[in-house]
Amino acid sequence: MQVTRILANVSCYPENYQPLPLPVQAPEADQKALLKAPLKAPLKLPRAATLIHWRPWLAQISETRASHAASWKLLSHARRALLNMATIEEHCEAGALDDTRWQRPVGGPGMPIWNHNIMPMNLHEELPQSREARAEASPPKMDIVFIHGLRGGAFSTWRYHGEELPYRKGGEMGGCWPVDLAGELPDVRIMSVKYKTRITDWSGYTLSIEDLGSHIITRLHAAGVGARPVVFVTHSMGGLLMKQMLQYAREDPKYAAMYQNVRGVVFYSTPHFGSWLANVPPGLSTLVRTAPGVDQMRSTNNYLETLHQEVRALHQRGQLDVLSFAEGKTTPVMEVWSQRLSLKVDIVPMESSYPGFGEYVILPHTDHVTTCKPRDKDDPAYRKTRDFARRILNELDQEAASHSSHSNDS
Repeated sequence: MQVTRILANVSCYPENYQPLPLPVQAPEADQKALLKAPLKAPLKLPRAATLIHWRPWLAQISETRASHAASWKLLSHARRALLNMATIEEHCEAGALDDTRWQRPVGGPGMPIWNHNIMPMNLHEELPQSREARAEASPPKMDIVFIHGLRGGAFSTWRYHGEELPYRKGGEMGGCWPVDLAGELPDVRIMSVKYKTRITDWSGYTLSIEDLGSHIITRLHAAGVGARPVVFVTHSMGGLLMKQMLQYAREDPKYAAMYQNVRGVVFYSTPHFGSWLANVPPGLSTLVRTAPGVDQMRSTNNYLETLHQEVRALHQRGQLDVLSFAEGKTTPVMEVWSQRLSLKVDIVPMESSYPGFGEYVILPHTDHVTTCKPRDKDDPAYRKTRDFARRILNELDQEAASHSSHSNDS
Protein backbone atom coordinates (compact mmCIF):
# COMPACT_ATOMS: atom_id res chain seq x y z
CA MET A 1 0.00 0.00 0.00
CA GLN A 2 2.86 2.38 0.74
CA VAL A 3 4.06 2.24 -2.88
CA THR A 4 0.63 3.04 -4.32
CA ARG A 5 0.21 5.90 -1.84
CA ILE A 6 3.58 7.39 -2.84
CA LEU A 7 2.73 7.07 -6.54
CA ALA A 8 -0.62 8.76 -5.96
CA ASN A 9 1.00 11.61 -4.05
CA VAL A 10 3.83 11.99 -6.57
CA SER A 11 1.26 12.22 -9.36
CA CYS A 12 -0.18 15.31 -7.66
CA TYR A 13 3.15 17.16 -7.64
CA PRO A 14 5.52 15.32 -10.02
CA GLU A 15 7.69 18.38 -10.59
CA ASN A 16 8.78 18.30 -6.92
CA TYR A 17 10.07 14.73 -6.97
CA GLN A 18 13.10 12.87 -8.22
CA PRO A 19 12.36 10.75 -11.33
CA LEU A 20 10.83 7.44 -10.35
CA PRO A 21 12.65 4.21 -11.23
CA LEU A 22 11.06 2.55 -14.23
CA PRO A 23 9.24 -0.71 -13.49
CA VAL A 24 10.88 -3.81 -14.95
CA GLN A 25 10.20 -7.50 -14.44
CA ALA A 26 11.06 -7.46 -10.74
CA PRO A 27 8.21 -5.48 -9.18
CA GLU A 28 9.37 -6.10 -5.62
CA ALA A 29 12.76 -4.61 -6.39
CA ASP A 30 11.08 -1.65 -8.09
CA GLN A 31 8.92 -1.08 -5.04
CA LYS A 32 11.95 -1.09 -2.75
CA ALA A 33 13.75 1.37 -5.04
CA LEU A 34 10.74 3.66 -5.02
CA LEU A 35 10.48 3.59 -1.24
CA LYS A 36 14.16 4.47 -0.91
CA ALA A 37 14.06 7.30 -3.46
CA PRO A 38 14.51 10.76 -1.89
CA LEU A 39 11.17 12.47 -2.31
CA LYS A 40 12.31 16.11 -2.35
CA ALA A 41 15.51 15.84 -4.38
CA PRO A 42 16.08 18.19 -7.36
CA LEU A 43 14.97 16.84 -10.72
CA LYS A 44 17.59 15.96 -13.29
CA LEU A 45 15.51 13.92 -15.77
CA PRO A 46 12.01 14.02 -17.28
CA ARG A 47 9.42 13.14 -14.64
CA ALA A 48 5.93 12.85 -16.15
CA ALA A 49 7.01 10.18 -18.61
CA THR A 50 8.72 8.03 -16.00
CA LEU A 51 5.72 8.39 -13.72
CA ILE A 52 3.27 7.20 -16.35
CA HIS A 53 5.40 4.11 -17.01
CA TRP A 54 4.05 2.84 -13.69
CA ARG A 55 0.49 2.86 -15.06
CA PRO A 56 0.33 -0.85 -16.13
CA TRP A 57 1.43 -1.94 -12.66
CA LEU A 58 -1.18 0.28 -11.01
CA ALA A 59 -3.86 -0.89 -13.45
CA GLN A 60 -3.06 -4.47 -12.50
CA ILE A 61 -3.59 -3.60 -8.84
CA SER A 62 -6.90 -1.90 -9.59
CA GLU A 63 -8.12 -5.07 -11.30
CA THR A 64 -7.72 -7.08 -8.08
CA ARG A 65 -11.00 -5.69 -6.75
CA ALA A 66 -12.53 -9.19 -6.67
CA SER A 67 -9.87 -10.43 -4.25
CA HIS A 68 -10.80 -10.42 -0.58
CA ALA A 69 -7.11 -10.13 0.33
CA ALA A 70 -6.93 -6.65 -1.15
CA SER A 71 -7.63 -3.46 0.74
CA TRP A 72 -10.04 -0.75 -0.31
CA LYS A 73 -7.39 1.75 0.70
CA LEU A 74 -4.86 0.11 -1.61
CA LEU A 75 -7.30 0.17 -4.54
CA SER A 76 -8.28 3.77 -3.83
CA HIS A 77 -4.65 4.94 -3.81
CA ALA A 78 -4.02 3.05 -7.06
CA ARG A 79 -7.08 4.61 -8.65
CA ARG A 80 -6.09 8.05 -7.40
CA ALA A 81 -2.69 7.67 -9.07
CA LEU A 82 -4.26 6.47 -12.32
CA LEU A 83 -6.74 9.37 -12.36
CA ASN A 84 -3.93 11.87 -11.81
CA MET A 85 -1.86 10.26 -14.56
CA ALA A 86 -4.83 10.55 -16.92
CA THR A 87 -5.05 14.27 -16.15
CA ILE A 88 -1.31 14.62 -16.73
CA GLU A 89 -1.61 12.91 -20.10
CA GLU A 90 -4.63 14.99 -21.14
CA HIS A 91 -2.87 18.16 -20.04
CA CYS A 92 0.27 17.51 -22.06
CA GLU A 93 0.57 17.77 -25.80
CA ALA A 94 2.32 15.08 -27.79
CA GLY A 95 5.93 14.82 -26.69
CA ALA A 96 5.48 17.11 -23.71
CA LEU A 97 5.72 14.23 -21.25
CA ASP A 98 9.44 14.01 -22.07
CA ASP A 99 10.01 17.73 -21.62
CA THR A 100 11.99 18.60 -18.49
CA ARG A 101 10.14 21.92 -18.35
CA TRP A 102 6.81 20.12 -17.92
CA GLN A 103 4.58 21.52 -15.20
CA ARG A 104 1.69 19.76 -13.52
CA PRO A 105 -1.96 20.72 -14.03
CA VAL A 106 -3.24 22.99 -11.28
CA GLY A 107 -6.44 20.97 -10.90
CA GLY A 108 -10.04 22.03 -11.13
CA PRO A 109 -12.90 21.44 -13.58
CA GLY A 110 -11.59 19.68 -16.68
CA MET A 111 -8.24 18.92 -15.05
CA PRO A 112 -9.03 17.06 -11.81
CA ILE A 113 -6.16 16.38 -9.45
CA TRP A 114 -6.78 13.96 -6.57
CA ASN A 115 -4.74 15.17 -3.60
CA HIS A 116 -4.00 12.95 -0.60
CA ASN A 117 -7.11 14.20 1.24
CA ILE A 118 -9.54 13.01 -1.45
CA MET A 119 -10.04 9.26 -1.91
CA PRO A 120 -11.99 7.90 -4.92
CA MET A 121 -14.67 5.33 -4.08
CA ASN A 122 -15.77 4.12 -7.54
CA LEU A 123 -13.64 1.02 -7.12
CA HIS A 124 -15.95 -1.50 -8.83
CA GLU A 125 -15.78 0.05 -12.27
CA GLU A 126 -12.99 -0.15 -14.80
CA LEU A 127 -11.02 3.00 -15.49
CA PRO A 128 -10.40 3.87 -19.17
CA GLN A 129 -6.64 3.96 -19.76
CA SER A 130 -6.27 5.47 -23.23
CA ARG A 131 -7.20 8.95 -24.38
CA GLU A 132 -9.61 7.46 -26.91
CA ALA A 133 -11.41 5.39 -24.27
CA ARG A 134 -11.66 8.37 -21.93
CA ALA A 135 -13.09 10.52 -24.73
CA GLU A 136 -15.82 7.93 -25.39
CA ALA A 137 -16.73 7.46 -21.72
CA SER A 138 -19.81 9.29 -20.43
CA PRO A 139 -19.00 11.91 -17.76
CA PRO A 140 -20.59 11.52 -14.32
CA LYS A 141 -23.95 13.17 -13.80
CA MET A 142 -23.29 14.01 -10.16
CA ASP A 143 -20.66 13.91 -7.41
CA ILE A 144 -21.20 12.54 -3.90
CA VAL A 145 -18.67 13.65 -1.27
CA PHE A 146 -18.41 11.82 2.07
CA ILE A 147 -17.00 13.83 5.01
CA HIS A 148 -16.26 12.14 8.34
CA GLY A 149 -16.30 13.72 11.77
CA LEU A 150 -14.09 13.76 14.87
CA ARG A 151 -11.55 10.93 15.01
CA GLY A 152 -13.02 9.48 11.85
CA GLY A 153 -11.47 8.37 8.58
CA ALA A 154 -12.18 8.24 4.86
CA PHE A 155 -12.84 4.50 5.15
CA SER A 156 -13.24 3.63 8.82
CA THR A 157 -16.19 5.99 9.42
CA TRP A 158 -18.16 4.46 6.56
CA ARG A 159 -17.72 0.75 7.28
CA TYR A 160 -20.68 -1.49 7.91
CA HIS A 161 -21.76 -2.03 11.51
CA GLY A 162 -19.99 -4.97 13.11
CA GLU A 163 -16.99 -4.85 10.76
CA GLU A 164 -14.74 -2.63 12.84
CA LEU A 165 -11.86 -5.09 13.23
CA PRO A 166 -10.99 -5.58 9.53
CA TYR A 167 -10.60 -1.83 9.10
CA ARG A 168 -8.19 -1.61 11.99
CA LYS A 169 -6.12 -4.19 10.12
CA GLY A 170 -6.10 -2.34 6.83
CA GLY A 171 -9.64 -2.12 5.51
CA GLU A 172 -10.26 -5.50 3.93
CA MET A 173 -12.96 -5.87 1.33
CA GLY A 174 -16.58 -6.27 2.21
CA GLY A 175 -16.97 -3.42 4.67
CA CYS A 176 -16.95 0.06 3.10
CA TRP A 177 -20.49 0.98 2.09
CA PRO A 178 -19.73 4.06 -0.11
CA VAL A 179 -17.94 1.60 -2.41
CA ASP A 180 -21.12 -0.46 -2.62
CA LEU A 181 -23.15 2.71 -3.16
CA ALA A 182 -20.91 3.56 -6.12
CA GLY A 183 -21.73 0.15 -7.58
CA GLU A 184 -25.45 0.97 -7.39
CA LEU A 185 -25.05 4.49 -8.82
CA PRO A 186 -22.91 4.05 -11.95
CA ASP A 187 -23.58 7.61 -13.16
CA VAL A 188 -22.16 9.14 -9.98
CA ARG A 189 -18.58 9.93 -9.00
CA ILE A 190 -18.08 9.20 -5.29
CA MET A 191 -15.18 10.32 -3.11
CA SER A 192 -14.36 10.38 0.59
CA VAL A 193 -12.51 13.18 2.37
CA LYS A 194 -9.91 12.52 5.04
CA TYR A 195 -8.40 14.95 7.53
CA LYS A 196 -6.87 14.80 11.00
CA THR A 197 -8.92 15.59 14.07
CA ARG A 198 -8.42 15.23 17.81
CA ILE A 199 -10.64 15.84 20.81
CA THR A 200 -7.90 17.49 22.86
CA ASP A 201 -4.65 19.27 22.07
CA TRP A 202 -2.74 17.04 24.47
CA SER A 203 -2.17 14.62 21.59
CA GLY A 204 -1.25 17.35 19.11
CA TYR A 205 -2.71 20.54 17.69
CA THR A 206 -5.58 20.38 15.21
CA LEU A 207 -7.11 23.02 12.97
CA SER A 208 -10.32 24.91 13.60
CA ILE A 209 -13.39 24.24 11.45
CA GLU A 210 -12.67 27.41 9.46
CA ASP A 211 -9.11 26.31 8.68
CA LEU A 212 -10.17 22.75 7.89
CA GLY A 213 -12.88 24.08 5.59
CA SER A 214 -10.40 26.27 3.74
CA HIS A 215 -8.02 23.35 3.36
CA ILE A 216 -10.62 20.83 2.16
CA ILE A 217 -12.51 23.08 -0.26
CA THR A 218 -9.24 23.75 -2.07
CA ARG A 219 -8.68 20.00 -2.50
CA LEU A 220 -12.26 19.36 -3.59
CA HIS A 221 -12.05 22.16 -6.15
CA ALA A 222 -8.82 20.66 -7.49
CA ALA A 223 -10.65 17.33 -7.89
CA GLY A 224 -13.30 19.07 -10.00
CA VAL A 225 -16.08 19.22 -7.40
CA GLY A 226 -18.45 21.98 -8.45
CA ALA A 227 -18.27 21.22 -12.16
CA ARG A 228 -21.48 19.17 -11.84
CA PRO A 229 -24.26 18.76 -9.25
CA VAL A 230 -22.95 17.60 -5.88
CA VAL A 231 -24.39 15.90 -2.79
CA PHE A 232 -22.56 15.84 0.55
CA VAL A 233 -22.87 12.94 3.00
CA THR A 234 -21.56 13.91 6.43
CA HIS A 235 -21.13 12.51 9.92
CA SER A 236 -21.04 14.62 13.09
CA MET A 237 -18.55 17.50 12.77
CA GLY A 238 -18.26 16.71 9.07
CA GLY A 239 -21.65 18.39 8.64
CA LEU A 240 -20.34 21.60 10.20
CA LEU A 241 -17.27 21.41 7.98
CA MET A 242 -19.53 21.12 4.94
CA LYS A 243 -21.49 24.22 6.03
CA GLN A 244 -18.25 26.16 6.43
CA MET A 245 -17.23 25.19 2.90
CA LEU A 246 -20.59 26.37 1.58
CA GLN A 247 -19.96 29.73 3.22
CA TYR A 248 -16.57 29.97 1.53
CA ALA A 249 -18.12 28.90 -1.79
CA ARG A 250 -20.73 31.67 -1.52
CA GLU A 251 -18.13 34.32 -0.73
CA ASP A 252 -15.28 33.33 -3.08
CA PRO A 253 -15.91 33.50 -6.87
CA LYS A 254 -13.35 30.73 -7.35
CA TYR A 255 -15.72 28.27 -5.69
CA ALA A 256 -19.00 29.81 -6.87
CA ALA A 257 -19.83 26.80 -9.07
CA MET A 258 -19.75 24.52 -6.02
CA TYR A 259 -22.27 26.74 -4.24
CA GLN A 260 -24.52 26.90 -7.30
CA ASN A 261 -24.36 23.14 -7.93
CA VAL A 262 -24.90 21.77 -4.43
CA ARG A 263 -28.16 19.80 -4.59
CA GLY A 264 -28.36 17.77 -1.41
CA VAL A 265 -26.84 16.97 1.95
CA VAL A 266 -27.17 13.99 4.28
CA PHE A 267 -26.46 14.62 7.97
CA TYR A 268 -25.64 11.69 10.26
CA SER A 269 -25.80 12.94 13.88
CA THR A 270 -24.57 16.43 13.06
CA PRO A 271 -24.60 18.80 16.08
CA HIS A 272 -26.33 21.71 14.36
CA PHE A 273 -26.92 23.42 17.70
CA GLY A 274 -24.15 21.97 19.84
CA SER A 275 -22.84 18.75 21.34
CA TRP A 276 -22.47 17.36 24.84
CA LEU A 277 -18.84 16.68 23.98
CA ALA A 278 -18.11 20.42 23.89
CA ASN A 279 -20.36 21.54 26.74
CA VAL A 280 -17.77 21.30 29.50
CA PRO A 281 -17.17 24.13 31.99
CA PRO A 282 -14.66 26.71 30.74
CA GLY A 283 -12.22 25.96 33.55
CA LEU A 284 -12.29 22.25 32.83
CA SER A 285 -12.00 22.96 29.12
CA THR A 286 -8.72 24.80 29.77
CA LEU A 287 -7.42 21.87 31.79
CA VAL A 288 -8.50 19.29 29.21
CA ARG A 289 -7.26 21.53 26.37
CA THR A 290 -10.15 20.75 24.05
CA ALA A 291 -9.31 21.08 20.37
CA PRO A 292 -10.52 24.20 18.50
CA GLY A 293 -13.06 22.23 16.48
CA VAL A 294 -14.57 20.78 19.66
CA ASP A 295 -14.79 24.19 21.35
CA GLN A 296 -16.71 25.48 18.34
CA MET A 297 -19.45 22.90 18.95
CA ARG A 298 -20.60 24.45 22.24
CA SER A 299 -24.36 24.91 22.28
CA THR A 300 -23.87 28.57 23.28
CA ASN A 301 -21.65 29.33 20.29
CA ASN A 302 -23.26 31.74 17.82
CA TYR A 303 -20.90 30.38 15.18
CA LEU A 304 -23.13 27.30 14.82
CA GLU A 305 -26.17 29.42 13.97
CA THR A 306 -24.16 31.42 11.44
CA LEU A 307 -23.16 28.20 9.70
CA HIS A 308 -26.69 26.85 9.82
CA GLN A 309 -28.01 29.87 7.96
CA GLU A 310 -26.08 28.71 4.88
CA VAL A 311 -28.00 25.44 4.65
CA ARG A 312 -31.34 26.95 5.70
CA ALA A 313 -31.17 29.62 2.99
CA LEU A 314 -30.40 27.08 0.26
CA HIS A 315 -33.19 24.80 1.43
CA GLN A 316 -35.73 27.62 1.53
CA ARG A 317 -34.82 28.56 -2.04
CA GLY A 318 -35.61 25.02 -3.13
CA GLN A 319 -32.03 24.33 -4.24
CA LEU A 320 -30.99 21.96 -1.45
CA ASP A 321 -32.65 18.69 -0.39
CA VAL A 322 -31.85 17.61 3.18
CA LEU A 323 -31.91 14.19 4.85
CA SER A 324 -30.95 13.88 8.52
CA PHE A 325 -30.35 10.88 10.78
CA ALA A 326 -30.41 10.86 14.58
CA GLU A 327 -28.81 8.46 17.02
CA GLY A 328 -31.33 6.58 19.17
CA LYS A 329 -29.04 5.31 21.94
CA THR A 330 -26.52 6.80 24.32
CA THR A 331 -22.86 6.41 23.40
CA PRO A 332 -20.25 4.89 25.72
CA VAL A 333 -17.49 7.47 26.15
CA MET A 334 -15.59 5.75 28.96
CA GLU A 335 -15.47 2.04 29.77
CA VAL A 336 -13.64 0.36 32.65
CA TRP A 337 -13.47 -3.07 34.27
CA SER A 338 -13.88 -5.03 31.00
CA GLN A 339 -16.83 -2.81 29.96
CA ARG A 340 -18.86 -3.72 33.06
CA LEU A 341 -18.86 -0.08 34.07
CA SER A 342 -19.29 2.65 31.48
CA LEU A 343 -20.26 6.27 31.12
CA LYS A 344 -22.84 6.72 28.38
CA VAL A 345 -24.15 10.04 27.09
CA ASP A 346 -26.20 11.59 24.29
CA ILE A 347 -23.35 13.09 22.30
CA VAL A 348 -25.75 14.77 19.84
CA PRO A 349 -29.28 14.89 21.29
CA MET A 350 -32.25 14.92 18.92
CA GLU A 351 -32.94 18.59 19.47
CA SER A 352 -29.49 19.29 18.03
CA SER A 353 -29.42 16.70 15.23
CA TYR A 354 -32.71 17.94 13.73
CA PRO A 355 -31.91 20.92 11.50
CA GLY A 356 -35.51 22.15 11.47
CA PHE A 357 -36.30 21.15 7.87
CA GLY A 358 -36.01 18.24 5.49
CA GLU A 359 -36.60 14.55 6.16
CA TYR A 360 -35.63 13.40 9.66
CA VAL A 361 -34.99 9.74 10.52
CA ILE A 362 -34.34 8.35 14.00
CA LEU A 363 -32.22 5.19 14.03
CA PRO A 364 -33.30 3.61 17.35
CA HIS A 365 -30.58 0.96 17.57
CA THR A 366 -27.58 3.19 16.88
CA ASP A 367 -25.38 5.45 18.98
CA HIS A 368 -23.30 8.38 17.78
CA VAL A 369 -20.53 6.18 16.37
CA THR A 370 -22.74 3.61 14.63
CA THR A 371 -25.41 5.94 13.23
CA CYS A 372 -23.48 6.12 9.93
CA LYS A 373 -22.69 2.38 9.89
CA PRO A 374 -25.60 0.44 8.37
CA ARG A 375 -25.85 -3.28 9.04
CA ASP A 376 -26.57 -4.02 5.38
CA LYS A 377 -28.10 -2.49 2.27
CA ASP A 378 -31.62 -2.87 3.69
CA ASP A 379 -30.74 -0.79 6.74
CA PRO A 380 -32.45 2.65 6.62
CA ALA A 381 -29.05 4.29 7.12
CA TYR A 382 -28.00 2.93 3.73
CA ARG A 383 -31.29 2.56 1.88
CA LYS A 384 -32.60 6.06 2.52
CA THR A 385 -29.30 7.67 1.50
CA ARG A 386 -29.22 5.64 -1.71
CA ASP A 387 -32.84 6.54 -2.51
CA PHE A 388 -32.11 10.19 -1.67
CA ALA A 389 -29.29 10.23 -4.24
CA ARG A 390 -31.44 8.44 -6.82
CA ARG A 391 -34.23 10.98 -6.37
CA ILE A 392 -31.84 13.86 -7.05
CA LEU A 393 -30.49 12.02 -10.10
CA ASN A 394 -34.04 11.65 -11.41
CA GLU A 395 -34.64 15.36 -10.88
CA LEU A 396 -31.48 16.14 -12.84
CA ASP A 397 -32.63 13.89 -15.70
CA GLN A 398 -36.00 15.63 -15.76
CA GLU A 399 -34.34 19.06 -15.80
CA ALA A 400 -32.06 17.97 -18.65
CA ALA A 401 -35.03 16.61 -20.63
CA SER A 402 -36.98 19.81 -20.06
CA HIS A 403 -34.02 21.94 -21.12
CA SER A 404 -33.57 19.83 -24.26
CA SER A 405 -37.26 20.13 -25.11
CA HIS A 406 -37.17 23.93 -24.76
CA SER A 407 -34.03 24.09 -26.91
CA ASN A 408 -35.72 22.08 -29.67
CA ASP A 409 -38.82 24.28 -29.54
CA SER A 410 -36.76 27.40 -30.01
